Amino acid sequence: MMEYFTNLWMSDLFIPHGHCYLWKTELVGLHLISDLTIAIAYFSIPLTLFHFVEKREDLPFNWIFSLFGAFIILCGTTHLLEIWTLWHPVYWLSGTVKAMTGIVSAYTAVVLVKLIPQALQLPSPAQLAATNQALEQQIRDRELVEAQLQQVNDELEARVAARTLELEASMLLTQNLAERMTLATNAARMGVFDWNIVADKVAWNEYHAKILGYTFGAAEYSYADWERRVHLEDLPAVKVAVELAMNTGTDYSEQYRVIWPDGSIYWIDAFGRFYYNDGRPVRMTGIICDVTERKQTELFLQAQTLKLAKTTALLERRNQELDQFAYIVSHDLKAPLRGIANLSEWIEESLAENIDAEIQEYLNLMRSRVVRMGSLIDGLLDYARVGQTEVSLTTFAIEDLLAEIIDSLNIPASFKFDLPTNLPPIVTNRLLLSQVFANLIGNAYKHHDRTDGHIQITAQLQADLWEFTVTDDGPGIPAADRERVFDIFQTLVERDRQGNTGIGLSIVKKLVHSHGGEIAIESELGRGTTFRFTWSQGS
Repeated sequence: MMEYFTNLWMSDLFIPHGHCYLWKTELVGLHLISDLTIAIAYFSIPLTLFHFVEKREDLPFNWIFSLFGAFIILCGTTHLLEIWTLWHPVYWLSGTVKAMTGIVSAYTAVVLVKLIPQALQLPSPAQLAATNQALEQQIRDRELVEAQLQQVNDELEARVAARTLELEASMLLTQNLAERMTLATNAARMGVFDWNIVADKVAWNEYHAKILGYTFGAAEYSYADWERRVHLEDLPAVKVAVELAMNTGTDYSEQYRVIWPDGSIYWIDAFGRFYYNDGRPVRMTGIICDVTERKQTELFLQAQTLKLAKTTALLERRNQELDQFAYIVSHDLKAPLRGIANLSEWIEESLAENIDAEIQEYLNLMRSRVVRMGSLIDGLLDYARVGQTEVSLTTFAIEDLLAEIIDSLNIPASFKFDLPTNLPPIVTNRLLLSQVFANLIGNAYKHHDRTDGHIQITAQLQADLWEFTVTDDGPGIPAADRERVFDIFQTLVERDRQGNTGIGLSIVKKLVHSHGGEIAIESELGRGTTFRFTWSQGS
């Protein structure tokens, strides 16, 4: 082997290649230039291939280019040795390089044969161009989709941001509502409970524990803790109500008693609602409140109502007895009065022209007293019946009512009336309001000190309340007598004058009060009197 490497550089045994060309300058130059040109070309090609492979790391089968580069370099080297052997006959070296070139060339050819089927599967430029166009279209489509996705993403982000703000606002609102609810339940001293049915745990607030007579402190209680406080007489009904609400999905509402450890009893109002998971009740929330004072009041009111019902029944019996008594009094008292009146007429007819003036005066006085007594009895009956008759409502014009009353009283034309006009219709009992106006207008006329008096009537509707006034320009009423005129049997003139019974204004006051109104007097001596009263619309 050492001898072989020594012979590689031996040239003494051989003649230079230039002798074969007879050292002709033209021929030697031709071979020199040709081999040099080929060598330069062979060495430049691998450099280009190596640069291409280095830049294209994604190139398939890039190792084949390195193999080609090695083969071409060896080929170029053989041509350089052809130039060198023109003057230096190192034919062993030249042959060795050619042998290496042959080996590399043969290996390259074998590998290339095996590689061709795989290389044929590589797309052609046209295919690459079509693929590239398709890829470009896909890129454009993808960019469009990405733009759309970006737009959708922007919209989603905007929606998420808006939804986040809504959720934050909702959470803030929920927190505020929870705080308000807590404040409201605390202010109302309501107990709040949350029963986890699956775990049999009940969360209470402080007032819930206090209402049931527990010392608040434990984070959770149980159903049994609540059950042992319920009054034994109420417990069965309460448990039935709970089960009914649980099975039907309706709200639970019940009132029952609880017993504290000290034996004191309290009334509770409870309300709750069940929540379900796959049809199974898993939770119940609700409130309780102490209604002991209200319940005691209700029981007291029930007792009072029963007592009032008994009293009302007694009053109804007394009213019936009073009506019966009034009828008897009317019949039994009026019969003797009619007899006295008839007797006076018989005496007057019997004496005829022989009756003297004094007896005639006594007879007239007797008959006037009989008439006044009859009016007094009728007035008492009317006063007793106020508020006992069924009220029938009608709609009518006040102007028409006043005109009818004035016409029925036969007031002389010398009296002047100032009446209201353009009033809305009134809805009330026409007869009773007519009775009030007839009394007030009749009194204004009868008690006037002149025959040319003036009576003014006004009316005004305020909401559902009418206000009426009846004003005259008569002598007026002294201040000391203004309230007394409404007392029964009270009159400011002689009883025998003008048939006064002292009952009319008492009836007026009673009628006004029975229709939700008030009546008052405004008077000044020498300047007249005003009766002002109110009357409910629709009463």
